[in-house]
Amino acid sequence: MATLSQTLKAHTARQAEFKDEIERSRKAAVASVGAVTNAMVNSLNAGDGAIMITTLGTAPARAVASAGNGPDLVAQVFNNQRLLEAESKQLQTLASRYSKQASQWLGTVDAFNQALKEIGDVETWSKSIEIDMRAIATALEFVATGRESDNAFTVVPPPRPVVAEAASTSATETAPSNSDAAVAPSADAEVASS
Repeated sequence: MATLSQTLKAHTARQAEFKDEIERSRKAAVASVGAVTNAMVNSLNAGDGAIMITTLGTAPARAVASAGNGPDLVAQVFNNQRLLEAESKQLQTLASRYSKQASQWLGTVDAFNQALKEIGDVETWSKSIEIDMRAIATALEFVATGRESDNAFTVVPPPRPVVAEAASTSATETAPSNSDAAVAPSADAEVASS
């Protein structure tokens, strides 16, 4: 059996080997990613990178990548993407503003409709009151004209029947007396009726 110190040295040596292997793998991965990135940039700069741009999913960038060639093509694609993002933010801001304004307009129209309904209700109420007031005025006129006729004239008793015997008397005797005749309307009644 191995001693404890020998086992510790073997373990430390294996850990060092694993660290070296991990470091080599990391360097190889970084080199591979660098190589892929360089290949993508070179293909974009050469103008045949439309397929790689398609995988990124930006239609304007695809148009730029397939339309032009030259060393500044990648920079142009990213610049166009930045401009599109800025314009989309501006469009979103404007859409939000117009949405708020449309909501305000809808609120104003709803308030206006409510006011029109209330005006209609007031109009109906006022017509009902007007009809009631006309009925009351007519009743008061009827009562007032009935009292004026009571105050203006005195009650006239019915004429006495003329008997055949009295027919032979003179005409002055058959004429009704002042108490039997209707009294003329008073001055107050004439003023009230006019």
